[in-house]
Amino acid sequence: MFVYHYRIFDRYRRQVVSLAILADEKESWRPTEFSYSRWGCEMQFRFPVVKLLNFGKDSDRLQAAKGNPFAVVVEAHLLAMATRRDPDRRLQGKFQLIKRLYMEGFRKQEIVDLFRFIDWIMDLPEGHERLFWQELAKYEEEKKMPYVTSVERIGMEKGLQQGLQQGLQQGMIEDAREMVREAISSRFGTVPEEIAREVDQIENRDILKGLLRQAILCSDLAVFRKALKEARC
Repeated sequence: MFVYHYRIFDRYRRQVVSLAILADEKESWRPTEFSYSRWGCEMQFRFPVVKLLNFGKDSDRLQAAKGNPFAVVVEAHLLAMATRRDPDRRLQGKFQLIKRLYMEGFRKQEIVDLFRFIDWIMDLPEGHERLFWQELAKYEEEKKMPYVTSVERIGMEKGLQQGLQQGLQQGMIEDAREMVREAISSRFGTVPEEIAREVDQIENRDILKGLLRQAILCSDLAVFRKALKEARC
């Protein structure tokens, strides 16, 4: 923190405020300073801290912060720690968190981005994972908001990436190309002819694997076109 502090000051010549966010599980661990002294020269760097465990004592405060993505992130972190050995509770908590994103009016991209974090930090055993996706698909269908369960994002990344790996191991380059095209079509509604033509010319397995991930995660076709151009260079 001290190194980042002085480097930012050195570059921008502006006063800097450093804040430590402590995400550990030790209630008593609260470092607030860094210092050293030698030969009469002393340096002391003090900084404010936020302990995420403190929010666990006041969960109503987090839930009351409607529309605040930071509150969602903190709640996901605390739930992940509390349910480490309780997959049933984690399944329920994870689903409720995702529902909260829709109920509080987050935009589509915000929901997708926050979901990726929640899905990563609150991973589930295989059986519970299937139940989660089934419930989420049902909920999104009711809301008519297929933001996450549509093949454009996480589901595609998990399913198609696995299928791609199997296909590539068997040397099925054409199947890999088809997965890339399908990802683009699912994300953006169509596959531009020039993109389809360039994808069809790629013979390298690793490049196709990287392009599939780009097709799943990129924000728009312009970003994918740039990734495709760089991959072919």
